[in-house]
Amino acid sequence: MDKISFLTLALAKKGSGATKWLGVTTTELTDGASTNPITINGASVMAEDGDIVQYGTSYFTFNGEVWQISSMDVEVQGTTLVFN
Repeated sequence: MDKISFLTLALAKKGSGATKWLGVTTTELTDGASTNPITINGASVMAEDGDIVQYGTSYFTFNGEVWQISSMDVEVQGTTLVFN
């Protein structure tokens, strides 16, 4: 998936353009996994369409049904995601 596709996916939350950084999850995620809820900071969190998380060294976006892995470099700077 190229940068534009990932950004489009991440911003496509039912046409609202909303995304939400949930944080780093300890729940094992793989590309295409439908795992929900996930664990963030020891708490169970229900992911919604457009949510973004980090698992290990990978970043995932939830499309409302499954997690999709980003194939580009993503850096978290505070509450901002920087796509390289």
